This record gives sequence, structure tokens and C-alpha cells, in this order.
Amino acid sequence: MAVAWLAYKQLVVPGPEEAPFRRIDGAASEAERAAAAALLTEAYGVLRSEDFQRNLRGLERRYPEIYASRSAGEVPLSRAAAWVSNETWGSRYASLEVELVGGEAPSDPLREHASAGGYTDAGVYARMSLGRAHVAQYGSSDPVEQSCAINVAAHELAHTISTTPFFFTNAFTDTRPSEAQIARRSPMATTAVGSYLVGAVAQCTWLQRQGRVGPRDLHDCLQVFGVRGMNWRRCTSFQEGQPVRPHADLPRPMTPL
Repeated sequence: MAVAWLAYKQLVVPGPEEAPFRRIDGAASEAERAAAAALLTEAYGVLRSEDFQRNLRGLERRYPEIYASRSAGEVPLSRAAAWVSNETWGSRYASLEVELVGGEAPSDPLREHASAGGYTDAGVYARMSLGRAHVAQYGSSDPVEQSCAINVAAHELAHTISTTPFFFTNAFTDTRPSEAQIARRSPMATTAVGSYLVGAVAQCTWLQRQGRVGPRDLHDCLQVFGVRGMNWRRCTSFQEGQPVRPHADLPRPMTPL
């Protein structure tokens, strides 16, 4: 009976208004832990929202197929959207443990680190490492900077989605720390990368809610921040309230994955 209860607890998916994690470790203070919890909960709420699904599914003509993972390869966008919304039987956000990483020094590379994934040694669990620079960015007074933290959190939460119920099968993978490019993906591939597309659509959906991106301007926003990688250096390019769309003075994008 105890084993069955433990299995059930592992498989319960948080509702859209709930926290998407079991615990957060490594916080320097209760205030930092609360800020990290707020960031992750807000990003998760966006992923589970109707406006996110409407925006993501509305991209089907532009991105009929996307790169999902090493095992699945390219999949229809509609299938990926169903994984994110948990409409596919067995798909779920795995029970998540979070650790905040990075020191106080701005030069510490771990401050901007973010990674997540599932593991199967003790059930359907996932772990996330989140650099505290992202938590600090979430507290910015500039909504576009804030939205970049939403992008990061949503991207990493995508890595905690399993497509199977009783062991962890990644819905979305991209690079590992030692990889410059996605393994076994053709260097000529131009499809959107699922985890980055999910993060960018979450970011731009959140900006629509703040009134910083218009209802018809989703694609412009996606072009700014990227769907085959995250264009981090552009997060501070719209502090004067400019429209969030490509322009000549933007920092160069990262090399697409």
C-alpha cells in the first residue's frame, strides 16, 4: 500500500495555479527562496494556460514539425503542444527538486547556469539547477528583462516533462554541458528546437499579458529571443519601452542549435 501511495504521489501533476516543485534548496535567504518559487510558479502557470496553448498551436503553419529530443527527433508541433498541456495520456511534469546555484560574484559562471532533466533510479523525478542571476532578473523593474527569466524557467520546466507515466522519458532535450551542438541533429537542420520554442512562446505570452507585445506581434517577439537558442544579450535592449521586435541595433543572436 505504501509503495502504491508513493507511486501515486510521483504521478500527480500540479494544477496550473500550484507550485511545480517539491522543494527548493540552496537559497541564500528565505526571500531568495520565495523569489525562485514565484518565478517557477509563474512560468509554470503560463505553460499550463490557454493563451500559451493558443499561441503555440497557432505557430503550426510556420513550424509544422519541431525538434523534440534525441529519442523522438522531429515531431509535429501539435504533439509537442499536447505534451506541454498534459493532454497526451501518460505525459506529465515529473516531481521536481530545485537547487539554486552560483555565488554572489557577477563573474561566477554558475550564476547564469540553468539545467534540468529527469532520472529514473527512484521513480519519476526531475532535478533542476537554476542560477541565482535568473532569480535576480525576475525581480527587475523592466518587464522585458523579467520575461527573460520566465523564458529560462519555462525552458527548464520543459525538460521535466516525461512522455511516459511510470518512468522518465524526456519530451524535450537539447545540449548537455559538454556539447556545443545537439547530438545527432543535422548541422543543416532549421526546425525550431522544442525546449527553446516553449521558453520563447512562454516569454512572449507573458509579455502579451504585460501589454509589451501586441496580439499580432508574437512572431516578432520570437524572432528577437530565438526558437533555436536563447538570445540572452537582447534582454536589456528594450528598457525604454520600445516595441519588442527585431531592429538593426540588437546584439547579434547566438549560433542557432
